[in-house]
Amino acid sequence: MVTAFTRALQGVNGTVQKKSTGMDLLKSTKKTIGVDVDESFIERVVLELTSAEPSCLKRATEALDAEFRGMIGSEEISHEQLRQLDESSLDKLRDVCQKMNVEMRCEINEDVSRIIVRARKAALLNIVTTINTMIHQLVQEHQELLEAGVVVASVQWIAKKSGHQEREIDFSAKCNLKLEKAYIQSKPTVFQDENGDTWSADTAAKTANCMSGSKTEQFTLQRKEIGIDEAVPSEWDPMNPQETVTLVPLNSSSQEFKDVQQRFSVTAPNQISKVERIQSKYLYKQYAVHKERMSKTHKGTGALERRLYHGTDVASVGAIYKTGFNRNFSGKNAVAYGQGVYFARDAQYSLRYAGGSNCMFEVLVLVGEYTAGNSTMRHPPAKPGSGADAYDCTVNDATNPSIFVTYHDAQMYPAYLIHYT
Repeated sequence: MVTAFTRALQGVNGTVQKKSTGMDLLKSTKKTIGVDVDESFIERVVLELTSAEPSCLKRATEALDAEFRGMIGSEEISHEQLRQLDESSLDKLRDVCQKMNVEMRCEINEDVSRIIVRARKAALLNIVTTINTMIHQLVQEHQELLEAGVVVASVQWIAKKSGHQEREIDFSAKCNLKLEKAYIQSKPTVFQDENGDTWSADTAAKTANCMSGSKTEQFTLQRKEIGIDEAVPSEWDPMNPQETVTLVPLNSSSQEFKDVQQRFSVTAPNQISKVERIQSKYLYKQYAVHKERMSKTHKGTGALERRLYHGTDVASVGAIYKTGFNRNFSGKNAVAYGQGVYFARDAQYSLRYAGGSNCMFEVLVLVGEYTAGNSTMRHPPAKPGSGADAYDCTVNDATNPSIFVTYHDAQMYPAYLIHYT
């Protein structure tokens, strides 16, 4: 019937046909009132308007434009806690908004701390509630990460397995925090580690079971207290007892500055404008403990420590020198050689990941024994013929590595923050 009607109209003088999509109408709305409309707001719908009179067609199109304008609303979500989130956390918010077909804009600076969302008016209330809930969750995760960093610098839990498959497992900072809380509360705990394995631990009895797929292994737990006054690098400036982390600008005429500059300039053409030494008692102590343990594991070979580089966006700089590198953020740039934290041998390579921040980290990394990685690896593979003994990290090329991927929170220490032009 519609086809016959259209054909009949085609024989009338002045017949006008206009074919448009719902997105075209939204774009015309943008032209009319200056409203930004994200194309993910609406599914594509084709509307065909047919009229013998151009004026009728114009009125119908304007009516549809007005209808679409009325469907879209915006809401401002102001949160001081947004300042605590790094770029990776904000990316999680953006992903959720994208899945809900919502446009999201962040404004975080000295004056404001807010998110502006734009979507269908009928859905705005639920959208705002969802985003508020997620903000609180992300802030809580951030606070737990800070707490975990403090705890792991004073107490570390280790799982040991004896017998023919003897091995020792260091827990990540987050898992370490769960064990310490359970120990203080004298309660058993169940948690997942970064590899997805489920642990059931009795901290009072110092026993734990690790369930990986259909396999369950029994371990003995050891709680090691770390003295807060253990040695720090000799070049560090004195710190107040209340200070946990501070940035110390290096004098450009000092040998320390020149050493950093020389290493950087081997591959990077940029000029260094400032170098800041990162002095974090807690991060360094957990790194030192891990280094000592790896040195014993590798016996005469040592921990094979290297100075590597890590470029990142400006929003992540503060989180890294305050709480360390977080492997949960892996995948933001690449996972070609494993799902961990990436470091480069050459400063020039890290320039591309600086995200306009014009700064990168020189990092002490315990590379240990390594093997070629791939994008499916969530942790280093076992060494051939060694049972459960695994490599310490993965690389792009086992014979001449220039990219290293680490999988343990205490395996690296951000030593310097390099600013360049």
